Amino acid sequence: MSRSKHFDSILPLHGGNGFKVSNNETHSNRYKQITIPFSGGKYDSVAGHVQMGLFYELVTTGLFGGRLWQSAVKQTKFWKGWIQPDVITPNGRTLWESKALRTGHQMNLLDEQINKYKTYQILYPESIIYYAFYRHTFKGIKKMSCTYTELMGYLAGNTLAGIMLPFSLVLRMFSHKRFKRYENGPWHDCTQINSTFLNQFIFDPDTAIRELEWEPKRFVYERHTTPNDFVVEDKWVHPFPFIQIRDKGYNNWAKKLSNEIPF
Repeated sequence: MSRSKHFDSILPLHGGNGFKVSNNETHSNRYKQITIPFSGGKYDSVAGHVQMGLFYELVTTGLFGGRLWQSAVKQTKFWKGWIQPDVITPNGRTLWESKALRTGHQMNLLDEQINKYKTYQILYPESIIYYAFYRHTFKGIKKMSCTYTELMGYLAGNTLAGIMLPFSLVLRMFSHKRFKRYENGPWHDCTQINSTFLNQFIFDPDTAIRELEWEPKRFVYERHTTPNDFVVEDKWVHPFPFIQIRDKGYNNWAKKLSNEIPF
């Protein structure tokens, strides 16, 4: 699938030379090479999703700093279990959840995960939570058989864009009436965010935010392109654009959210 002209129109706002990183270190800049030990071999459908998720967790670590959850556990127990953010920054105040999403496919925001993050935000209003959505073109992960190295290579060359949203916007989408709900079926209860709406955060974030009935002036948009020498698992990552949306009112929003404490 060719890269859309809309993605190409997002110009790079930063460059860099040599991303250098390992899985057991903490990082605070955007210049890293990312590696993590793995035994290799073929993957099944479950392992494939996990390995794809790992690739994008490493990308998030490289772009925004911090550690993978597995190497720097920050967890709080409440209700039904543990919260497990994908990436934690060195000061422990910013948590990242990474999501891989094939082009044209919807994003399912699972009730259980969203509610855990919401409760965490209520308990720790000084923390900031981000969701990183990555759009790629990988097809048939449940059917294809390839090695971990081959999967990493494909994703490194076929990631089209990133959308980094504060949890305030994610929770707004999750609870907004404009999106479909999936409930009481054999799968997880969730809110389904269609692909077209999610892409609007790249092409027209003002419109996306207005459709959520919030004011765009509350947010700051930062557009970037990954550096030309970004390497993950010894695979060169083809530069792709990403937008990070910051909520200037996040602290006040989090404090107001604490009024919803359910106990």
